[in-house]
Amino acid sequence: MYRSILAAGLALSSMSASADEVVLGLGYADYSADGGTDAALFSLEIQGNPIRSLGVIDNALGVTAEVDAESDVFVGAGLVATIVFG
Repeated sequence: MYRSILAAGLALSSMSASADEVVLGLGYADYSADGGTDAALFSLEIQGNPIRSLGVIDNALGVTAEVDAESDVFVGAGLVATIVFG
């Protein structure tokens, strides 16, 4: 499973996207709930160009997907707020 997650990450990182930002993540989920299984995970987030700025906060549309080694999948879309420092 780890090899397929790594292969997907490498394949996606070489693709060109028409987005303002592409964020790749590798991590480990440490669940404290009873019955929860800890697992390595891969995440991909694509943020569009800002559609509105409010002071130092840029607002854009974005999508995200996350897959862990237990074959759990999360996909979401919505507003992304980015704070610009400096």
